[in-house]
Amino acid sequence: MIRKNNCKSVEEYHGTVKRACNRFDILIVISCLMFTFFAGNVWAEDNNHPTGLRKPTQSEMEWDKKNLIHVEHVKLNSIGLERVNAVRKAKKLPEISKNVQVSISKEIVSGKTVLTKSEMEAEALAVSSLPSNIDNSLLPCFPPIGNQSGLGSCACFSSTYYQMTHMTGLVRGWNAKNDPDNIRKFSPKWTYNMVNGGNDNGSWMTNAFEIALKHGVATWHDFPYVGEAEPETNYREWSTDASVWRNAINNKMEQAGDVSLGAGDTPVTSVNDDNLANIKQLLNNGYVLTFGTSVFSWHSVRIKNDVATSADDEFVDELVCSYVDGTEGGHSMTIVGYNDDIWVDINGNNIVDSGEKGAFKIANSWGDSYWNDGFIWFAYDALNKTSSVVNGPSMSTRVEGLWSNTVYWITAKRSYTPTLLGQFTLNHTKRNQIVAKIGYSDTTKKDWEPAPIFSNGGEYAFDGTQTACDGTFVFDFTELIDTYDIDNGAKKRWYLSINDNEDDDVQAILKNFKLIDVQNDAAISSTNSFPMESNYSTVLSWIDYIITPRVLSNKRWEIKFNIPVMESSINNSNIYVKDTNKNKVPVTLKLSDDGKTVNVIPSKNSYAYGKKYTLYVTKNIKSVSGKKLGEPKEKTFIIIDPVRGVKF
Repeated sequence: MIRKNNCKSVEEYHGTVKRACNRFDILIVISCLMFTFFAGNVWAEDNNHPTGLRKPTQSEMEWDKKNLIHVEHVKLNSIGLERVNAVRKAKKLPEISKNVQVSISKEIVSGKTVLTKSEMEAEALAVSSLPSNIDNSLLPCFPPIGNQSGLGSCACFSSTYYQMTHMTGLVRGWNAKNDPDNIRKFSPKWTYNMVNGGNDNGSWMTNAFEIALKHGVATWHDFPYVGEAEPETNYREWSTDASVWRNAINNKMEQAGDVSLGAGDTPVTSVNDDNLANIKQLLNNGYVLTFGTSVFSWHSVRIKNDVATSADDEFVDELVCSYVDGTEGGHSMTIVGYNDDIWVDINGNNIVDSGEKGAFKIANSWGDSYWNDGFIWFAYDALNKTSSVVNGPSMSTRVEGLWSNTVYWITAKRSYTPTLLGQFTLNHTKRNQIVAKIGYSDTTKKDWEPAPIFSNGGEYAFDGTQTACDGTFVFDFTELIDTYDIDNGAKKRWYLSINDNEDDDVQAILKNFKLIDVQNDAAISSTNSFPMESNYSTVLSWIDYIITPRVLSNKRWEIKFNIPVMESSINNSNIYVKDTNKNKVPVTLKLSDDGKTVNVIPSKNSYAYGKKYTLYVTKNIKSVSGKKLGEPKEKTFIIIDPVRGVKF
């Protein structure tokens, strides 16, 4: 993955060729000039910088197919609407109504959803009014240019450090640029070290997505990235600190997906091409996107000045990739914006030809002293396997600029507090022999498989050495609870299973297991006998526990009686709801016609998301014969956001 730079600069390269051409006749000069342009500055010999993106395995492609959401349409959020309306205002066009905007992270429309006529009209207006220049790297939430240094961690650098930091900051209002303590930037070490199998051989694009979706991501402050290949623990070490795992859970990815540029060898022919629309709309909404490319087969030139406009003046002479000629150097980078005014002289004739305008702005992970202060432009025509420009580079080895003509998007949770966590301490010399599962059971058993501790990580201990050590991990039961709708107030058996899958002299030692009820600020330790030892076997630890039910804010509780009750006893003194401050909240009580059921109906503003309430039924309720209820009853519940789960 390590490459050394023997290339000349563009200016030096062109000057050398020009001097050589001067020694030959005019036919050779023409030939040399054409070769100079098409070759440009070739990164194929640029061996000083690491890459690290490899092609996906079959199982990784299957994961992508199952978990990634494919974009068909993009709605406007508040950022995109403001930008589009600024364009429309400048053109003296009526502004698009705020009624069409959606919240950040709710803009994606997949193939399963059909747009209404008004939504389609709003999308058409938005596309026709997109700004000519978007640069999301200027937003406060985009972090400074980073450097992966000597490791093949580009996929995790682009997805975790750039994309996850930016998208989380976008919904939470973070400033990653003014962050001296690195508490608002995420560490690529967290994801890279868990997906590389204990070797610095790179990773696939979406490996980090699985970690971020299941376990969240650790901040750079909690788990600092060090990009040197020595010591090897820099790319092998997992965090063994429970607080790091616990903090990471608060920073979960919400969704992930892809956007296709379309089929064919020439999917893009102009700045207004339909195949660019979804990508541009996402960028207009403030998103940043990741992609794979063969960076050592890039050919770069300098941006030229289109004298017909001043909009490109500040970018003239910056480096831009003009096409990709080969498959060397699998690398992941991040699209932060686009500019339709940039001119890339694709065919080298010094005339602005059709197909030569426009480029994406790319953030790289080789530090801010490289290329355009760590950024580079990528011409729209470089997306094509076959150039759309007359007399453009057309060699047989030219390839599509982005792997599979695809870019990847993510959204982050605006806020997240789990319902129930499992924390345990485990000791082993070879973490790749361990399969850990958390789950619950009543009449049936349901499992949840963590991403890292699942026959993963290579033959190393949790700290990346070959000496056994303790690691304390925190896994989130909330996904199980949400998937199987099990928070009904009934007792469940919550368990942790540890399997050692090799018959050798190395054993797994489970030292403890406890549940953390986040909503009730309670910790419940397993009463099983510890330590538990596993060698080519499975050990099981469990805790029986009732979790607080979670309901929507419009929840109507039904109180059922075995005999009819006296209507006069059904009042707000005998049945009521209180918040955690012991204040009553407004509810309406409705007795059924048969007198056996009372509905407790909230008003519109009775409950707040993420708050806990208790329903009380006193013993003063009487039957129609005047007999009082035997024992008072109460039920505690938590209000959840119907979209995001519990919100605090």
